[in-house]
Amino acid sequence: MVVLIAAGTTTVAVKAINTARTKAALATMQGDWEGAVTVNNQIRLRLVLKIFKTNDAYHAMIDSVDQGAKDIPIAKLSARSDFIHAELPALDAAYQAALSADGTEMSGIWKQLNRSFPLTLKRTTEADRAAEPMAADEYAPRPDSDLQGAWEGVVSTGGAGLPLNLRIAEPAPGTFRAQLDSLDQGIRNLPVTSLTYDKPAIRFEMSTFKAVFEGNLGGRDDQMTGTLTQAGREFPLTFRRVESAQTTADVEKDYGQGASYQVQGHWKGTLEVNQVQLHIVFHIALMPDGSYSATLDSPDQGTIGIPATAAQFTSPNLRLEWSGIGGVFTGRLENGKLSGTWSQGKSAFPLKLERGGAP
Repeated sequence: MVVLIAAGTTTVAVKAINTARTKAALATMQGDWEGAVTVNNQIRLRLVLKIFKTNDAYHAMIDSVDQGAKDIPIAKLSARSDFIHAELPALDAAYQAALSADGTEMSGIWKQLNRSFPLTLKRTTEADRAAEPMAADEYAPRPDSDLQGAWEGVVSTGGAGLPLNLRIAEPAPGTFRAQLDSLDQGIRNLPVTSLTYDKPAIRFEMSTFKAVFEGNLGGRDDQMTGTLTQAGREFPLTFRRVESAQTTADVEKDYGQGASYQVQGHWKGTLEVNQVQLHIVFHIALMPDGSYSATLDSPDQGTIGIPATAAQFTSPNLRLEWSGIGGVFTGRLENGKLSGTWSQGKSAFPLKLERGGAP
């Protein structure tokens, strides 16, 4: 998966094609189709293609189950009785496949960022779904559990650190359930496939991404220090226990009442990159200490809640930064609207936003 304009290299027009022939073909393909692509000969990512009918037109979406991305819209969709073609310009991706004679299997190629992967999708009535977030009471700290609770850490990769949020529940002694977020990458609710604890040693694994953390719990049970290993590389990583409310600080955020002079609020706009339109949503909040925070949604790419690393507003000027994706918005608040420029890498694009897009 890629983020924002890093994917904007295609010139495919964003529209669904519903000719009579396509409608007839898609009518037989309605429903869920599931399969997996293998990346770098080791990481297996499950994909679910969902084809459905709304208002006499057929549409499709993709879920990337293991990356926690749901309902990524397919912008261009065409089909024959034995063939389907789907394009996702926001991800610089496309899928083309032949349909089996019995209509139960699609076999073809997934292309993304100039790479190709074989992908077979099979019709299913019980498709896997991206994990829902654990409820706060599931992982609320308990005196009889050393690990249950919310933890935060930062992976040092030689450049900007990568923040991680870890939630651990121990529903029965020695039995654990855990989820990990990589917020700067817009990835949430990644399941931890196994977790073992022999005090003070802790080890957990995310098998889909060939990642393993091994470390030790500190004497006060509020810190786990160790090493994250992935793809043969090792990274020092320390998790520190936090109050659950600290990881869901919306209770402290003021999104305003929509006054024209307030920058806080929910804002929606559209980036146009090489004829590809990407819908963008900013959620800007005023914090109790007078500072600002912000998050970014890119619904066309299945990413939500990417936290800004810096948010500065001195009326009427606004600057938001996302170091994890190298993105910056600079703009002005005028007449209740935001107008400015989105910059990422060496590219810059005009971006206008108006209120809307509330969660």
